[in-house]
Amino acid sequence: MSVEIEKEELGEAERRRKLVRKRLESLMQTNSQLYYEATPVVARAVHDDFQSDKSLEESDRAAVDGLSVRDIEVILAFK
Repeated sequence: MSVEIEKEELGEAERRRKLVRKRLESLMQTNSQLYYEATPVVARAVHDDFQSDKSLEESDRAAVDGLSVRDIEVILAFK
């Protein structure tokens, strides 16, 4: 695997992480109780919100479309 491919993959992972964090912040503004929920519940809320959002840009949609609830849990578990 070349260094260029690794950087590209790392960039995509970082982008997904930022999209998930941004979406979580948005959800917490409307539902502050999410702060007290277990990670799987929060991950499900983020996942469902991504799935129902029709206004996501095409590139953002492509970045998060393949994420499962478990993937989002892992992203949320690490800063």
